[in-house]
Parts: sequence; C-alpha cells; structure tokens
Amino acid sequence: MRQLCSFEVIQAEKLFEQSVYQNLHLGWLDLIDISRNYGTVWLAKYDERFYMTVLQPNCPDTVWLHSLYCSGSPADYPLKDQLRKMLPPEIRFVYTISSNDWYSELLRKNGFMVCDEIVQFETGDIQIPEIRDPLPQQEFFAGDIPEVYEICESAFPSLWRMGIVEFRKAWDTANYRKVLILNDRIAGYILADISAGQCDIFRLATDPNYQHRGAAYSMLRHLVSFCREQGIAGFSVNTDRMNSIAYRFYEKLNFQKTDSIYPVFFCRLNEQS
Repeated sequence: MRQLCSFEVIQAEKLFEQSVYQNLHLGWLDLIDISRNYGTVWLAKYDERFYMTVLQPNCPDTVWLHSLYCSGSPADYPLKDQLRKMLPPEIRFVYTISSNDWYSELLRKNGFMVCDEIVQFETGDIQIPEIRDPLPQQEFFAGDIPEVYEICESAFPSLWRMGIVEFRKAWDTANYRKVLILNDRIAGYILADISAGQCDIFRLATDPNYQHRGAAYSMLRHLVSFCREQGIAGFSVNTDRMNSIAYRFYEKLNFQKTDSIYPVFFCRLNEQS
C-alpha cells in the first residue's frame, strides 16, 4: 500500500467516478483537487479485491474519509485497520458521512460511531424576520477570496471548516456568490447553486463580530429577491443537527426538515476495534 504518484492519480480517475461512496459535504472536490493539493489517495488489494481510499486532512489530528472504491463486495473489508496503516500516528480521528445503508454497516463493523447527522431542509417560502436596527451601508460584491476565507470560516466549528483549496473550489462551483461589506469590512458571504428552478444554499457564513446583528438575514433577503426575479421559489440547505443555532435559524425561516438525513460517523484510530 502506498500513496499514488501523479501518473497513477490520472489513471485512478475512472475508479473515482465509480466510488461506492463519496462525501456529500465535500462533493465539489474531485480526485485531482484532493491528491495534488493536500489530500491522500491510496490503492490497496485485500482478499483479491481492489480498493481505493481518498482522505482529506481537516484539523492537525483529524481527516475526512472522502471516498471509497472497491472492485467487489466490500462487506468484510477491515477499513479501520487499513486506515491505521495509511495514516501517520498523529492522526487520531477519522470522520465520514454515510449516504447509504451499506456504507453505514461497513462503518459500524469497523468500530465507527455516529456523532451527528446532516439534515436537509427545504422551503418554497422563505420568511425572513424584520430587523429592528438594520445594518448600515450594505453592499454585495465579488470579494477577495483569501480575505473572505480567513475572516468568515471562523464562524464554523473546526470540524466543518474548509481548507483554502476546498473554499476556492466551492467558490468556483457556486453560480451565486456574494460577500456582505459593512463599514468597509467583510461581514459575511453566501454561496449557492441556482438551477432547474431550485436554489441550493452551499454555505452561509458571518464574521463572528457581526453575528446576531442581522447579517445572515440581509444576505438571504438579497438571495431571495434575486431568485424571485428569476422565477425560482424552491430553496434547500443542509446543516448538522448538533448545530442547534443553525438548526433553529433555518426553522425560523420556514425551512422544513426533509427525509434526507445522513449520519456523520467517526472513529478513534488509537483505540482497538
């Protein structure tokens, strides 16, 4: 087992497209983004089957398991043992999001535990509360990506923060991207995909110095106005259940929880299965 060289990464692209699992939270990254910039792509052969594992660093002691490919039935694959072999000893935690029953069962067999859930919300009628003291001098513009990244990603818990590579890719993928400027300072940003009569909100972040002052409402009001001009009324967003502030925030806006709920699993590599 070894990390792929650049040539092998290109050859592995076809396998990546056939992955039995891909992380929904980081779905805008492809194999080349991960391997060339900061991630790890591994090939392994176990019990006459071929496996490819794609990992992304998060915190200094944490990685996300982004994708898993196997050439046959993977039910007995010793995933946790293989991760121990792949990763340096300073990596203690592995997180991943399951999108199907098979993957959840494999994770449980390997000692992974559920620590959170990603919940999808939808609405056809966002109801934005009136702001008692509206924020002054509001302006939306393209923004400088590094500055937006450095200021606003601090709004998220460490587990859900993006790296700069992820952020640039998410920014490029979104076809609606706006930055909120208040008093010549970046106060927040919003990324969304608007297509096929639907608006999917990728990311909504506010500088902690401007939280609870209506910045998020202001950005959403601008988004809703833009969508209505385009004849779009449907909105969706994903958030994690443990983030009670975000959860209540979207419920307050008239978002309704759907049946699309994805468990977040984690394991400690320094413990025995």
